[in-house]
This record gives sequence, C-alpha cells and structure tokens, in this order.
Amino acid sequence: MNQCFFRGRLTKDPDFKYSKSGTPSCRFTIACDRKLSKAKKEEAKAKGYPTADFPQIVVYGDRAEFYAESLRKGHNVLVKCRFQTFSFDGEGGEKRYGQEHVAEDIEFLERRKAQQEGGDLS
Repeated sequence: MNQCFFRGRLTKDPDFKYSKSGTPSCRFTIACDRKLSKAKKEEAKAKGYPTADFPQIVVYGDRAEFYAESLRKGHNVLVKCRFQTFSFDGEGGEKRYGQEHVAEDIEFLERRKAQQEGGDLS
C-alpha cells in the first residue's frame, strides 16, 4: 500500500502550469506542525531546530485547475496522497531521479467549518 496523509496550512498560493506535453499540474507546499509538547517546541525553537515539516504536493490532470483556483495561502487542508518516484535526463544527459507526493484527495478543513457555521467560504 502506498498512501500518506498530511494535515497543514499552505505556505503560499499554488503554482499552476502545463507540462510540455500539455498535462496541467498544481503544486503547493504545506506546513505540518510536529507533535511536540509546549516545552519541547520552545526548546527546539531556541536551538534553531525545525518544529514543522514542509511536504511538497502535486495534483495532475483535470483536478489541477480546480485546486489551483480553490486553494490559497493559509488554507488548512488534509491531503491524501501517494509517494511517487520518477526519472529524467539531467544536464549532460545523465539519468536523474526525483520523488513527489501526488494528491489523490484534498479536504478543505476550514471551508467545512465555515459552512457549518454559515460563514464566508473565502
């Protein structure tokens, strides 16, 4: 099974592009706080250690445009994704490898809360 889940806030607005072959993609990064006690979090900050992780997420195909228009910096989301590896030819023709988290489903956590309270969705 190849599934992972991330919950966090977008660090900036998504980046929407078309590949050379015409496939749409939407890329974004979310900040996922580490589960640390208040004391451990303060200690980590004092030592300059990270208290969050920043996974990069990509959405391909038809849903890419929807998410590029719907997601904004600061939105709180739950992302279900799969981990994918790929290869490409680098400068000089050498074979290079990369990895990415490909979103299969994204849940807008704050939008649901705003709808339940009858508030604004933006």
